[in-house]
Amino acid sequence: MGNQNNIDQSTGKPFLSDAELASASEKLKDYLSFQKYQRKGLLSEMRPYVSGEDLTGISVSPKDTPEEGGMIARNPEDHNDKWYVSKKYFKDNLELAIISTGEKSLGNTDASGAKVNVKDIVFWGDGDAWKLLGKASSKNEGWMKSSKAYEIPGIGCIVQVTTQQNDNVAEALTIVYNTKIEETKNDAGVVVSRKLISSIE
Repeated sequence: MGNQNNIDQSTGKPFLSDAELASASEKLKDYLSFQKYQRKGLLSEMRPYVSGEDLTGISVSPKDTPEEGGMIARNPEDHNDKWYVSKKYFKDNLELAIISTGEKSLGNTDASGAKVNVKDIVFWGDGDAWKLLGKASSKNEGWMKSSKAYEIPGIGCIVQVTTQQNDNVAEALTIVYNTKIEETKNDAGVVVSRKLISSIE
């Protein structure tokens, strides 16, 4: 006996043939199945879970037991919509996002300062092998000029001059023989200036 929901009561004939009904059932099954989706923005707003905190208003899955290392997530468009993210899920799937402002940090003068201002910077070797001699920049006008030197003991210094205007960068290199780098420090021992001087005694 056919599916009674597929019978036109006024004519007693089926709306769909058995083949059409089977095809429609398969399509409905596919439509209702779970698919994998990804966020368009790919960013989530979270904070660490604090052990023992009041979770009133925060959704927690019955299978999760809040613990240190877990996170509290919130809907960026509705900050009252919050839920707990387990420690394992967070560790396996998420990491702190580094948000780029699209602007170059212009005030760095050494590797330690660059580490503070550029969170994702990675060094290989001596980050201060090139010593800054002088630098001038304007964030508002989008330009920067700098000169750096790489000292080769007993030979001289390679000097690099960089000029940047917005995204346009020009570089120039030369070697100045029989020179070395001289540093001037303040009373606290912090380098405040450098210059090239003759290495010939």
